[in-house]
This record gives sequence, C-alpha cells and structure tokens, in this order.
Amino acid sequence: MPDTPAIQALHLFSDKKFIPWVKQTFQASHWHSHFIIINVKSKNSQVVIDDDTIEVSGDAFGQKIILEKLKDVDIAFHYFLDNIKANIVFQDDSNTLHCWCFYGAEIYQQTSKFRKELYGPVTQKLLWTFPEIKFRYDLRKYFYFLQLKTPPITSLLRAIPKIHNILWYVEEEMNRINERIPLPAWKFFQFFSFPDIIPTGTGSTNKQNKKILVGNSATIENNHADVLEAIKECSNDQHSYSLPLTYGQFPRYKARIKTLFKKALGERVKFVEDHMALQEYYLFLLRHPTAVFLHYRQQGLGNILYLLYVGTKVYLSRKNVVTEWLTRNQIKVYIFEEEFARDIQQDNLVLDDATASMNRNGIMALLDHNRNEQTLKALEAEVLMNREMNSK
Repeated sequence: MPDTPAIQALHLFSDKKFIPWVKQTFQASHWHSHFIIINVKSKNSQVVIDDDTIEVSGDAFGQKIILEKLKDVDIAFHYFLDNIKANIVFQDDSNTLHCWCFYGAEIYQQTSKFRKELYGPVTQKLLWTFPEIKFRYDLRKYFYFLQLKTPPITSLLRAIPKIHNILWYVEEEMNRINERIPLPAWKFFQFFSFPDIIPTGTGSTNKQNKKILVGNSATIENNHADVLEAIKECSNDQHSYSLPLTYGQFPRYKARIKTLFKKALGERVKFVEDHMALQEYYLFLLRHPTAVFLHYRQQGLGNILYLLYVGTKVYLSRKNVVTEWLTRNQIKVYIFEEEFARDIQQDNLVLDDATASMNRNGIMALLDHNRNEQTLKALEAEVLMNREMNSK
C-alpha cells in the first residue's frame, strides 16, 4: 500500500520479554509500531526506553498517557488483558481498534468462570487445606471492594464489547470459553514464530532415559496430587520423576507437593526450583522421553509443543482442550486417565520412531505457516475501512 499512510499500531505489555517477537512480526514497512510497558509497581512514572518504546506506571498517571497516545494510532494490541488494560479499553473514546492478544490467565486466573472444572478429584480434596487458593477469587473481590477499585471480572466484561478482535491460535479454546463468556470476534494469531519454540538444530529426546516430566510449574492447576496417586498405584514402576516448580504464587502448595512426592518416591523424584537459561532448559527437557501435563485447561503449551516435536511421549488430560486441538491436527497425544498407568505396567512409555516422526512433522505443519500474515492483511483492511468511516 505505497500511497496509504502507514498503519500506526500501539502494543501494550505487562513486561518486556515478548517485545522482540512482536517487533519481528510487525516489521512490514507499512506498519509503524509503538510499544508501552506497563509497570504496576511504579507510581507517576514515564521512562523512555528507545525511540519506539516507553515504560509507564500502571496508575492513573500512566493510564492517562496511554489514553492520549490512543488518539493518534489506528489499532492497539493488548498482550494479556489484565485489569489495567481492560480499564484502558473501557475508558478509550477514540476511534482506535482494540485487539485482545489472548494468553489464558485473563480467563482462568482473573475470573471464577472455570474454577470448578480445573482440579482432579485428589487435588479437589487437597484444595480444602489451602484456603488462600480455594477462596482466592472471593478474597480478590473483597480486596478490590475495600480498595474502591473495579474487580478484574467487571473490567473484563465491560471492556469486551469495545474490543474489535480477540487474537489466539487454538480455535477450540475460543469456542469453549465463548460458551461461558461472550468473546469478541476471533482471528487466528500466533504470538511466536516456529524457531521461537523450536530452535534451529533441535534434536530428539533421549529414549534411553527412564525419566518422566510432571507438569510445568508449582501451580495447583497441574493437578500434581492426582498424578502422584496414579504413580503410587504402579507397583513395578522404576522410573524417576522431574517436577519443575520454578513458577507459582502459593509457597505452601509447593511445599506440600514436595513433601508428598518425596514421601512416596524418595530419591526417584527431583524438583527443579531454580530458573535456567533457555538453552539449558531445552537440554533438561530432552532428557525426558515421557511427560505428563494433567492440566484441565490450556497451560504449559510451549513445553508441550517442544516435547512433541523432539519425540517425547506426552500424556494430557481428556478434559484439556489442547488434547482436542492437537488430535484434530493429527498429532498423537495420550490420555493420562486411560493410558498412563497401563503403559507403566506394560513398560510402554516411549514413542516408537514412526509416531515420533509423525508428531515432529505435525508440529512443523501446525506452527510453521503464513496464517499470521493473512490475519495482518485482514486487520489492515479493517483499519483502512475504520479510517474512511471516521473521516467523513
């Protein structure tokens, strides 16, 4: 579009780690992007990072800066629609098109819409011993009430009608959430390129290791206790287990899981509690020819995709929408509730070469494509139409 002024885009982040990916994605000559990092810990603050990037505080001072900048852009992308970004969308009276770049936590952690469906039977019982987790949504509601602030669910629901599109790449998840919360119109968008998840030169898992990876974090949504219950039922199990516990906001839960696994498995369990450099973490994953992710919702997707590409046998819950999505895309995953214990008994925890190769090709087809470009072209057309409508 040589005769058309460049599309002015504003990208709003909660931290800086995704900015390089976004800059690469929006590097077309007819897009001019500006980037704002919202720092919730600072007050009355604006810091210039570079020519196109600033950091502002998440308070009224920073929000006012953002609202002023929205008047001069065509389209805004909100990466993780938290309370602050949702409030900005609601307050904005410009003609800017708003896009919600979906992460998942906006729905699963900021609202209670799915909380009764996230936990396995053993974890549900364990949950009663952690009131800070079980009643976190209710506590958060009262916190916002006492602070005279709008709770996240209210901010989200009142922002949604003003959002042009929600951007994500798992259509099944959009359909499932839409049954509970009416979402904006969905467009496909993948917030990373294939090499971001699968680095050049990535090899294959070490099938000789008898190591099983369990989960991706110290969050209760991993349903660690239900995984352990299944492990304990397998008397002839000689595998060792690795539990990544780096991330998670509830230290008492993390401590309890460590105690339960240590008591049941002794030296056969190792806990990963220190952050690793990315390359080191990839090498760690390659040591696990078997992995279990017993989330009932989309979580740990980067880990799952990487492990499937390198030939790991991955067990997911039948309740996880990711299971449905991967199966539709001809990628073989295994149902934890039906197959894990049986496969331990039969010593069948490693993928055969044919299935590993099929999954590798399937992940390439799933992630390496030009669908982002198609979405950007559609958004470009909608921006130009919006410009024309509001210039009359």
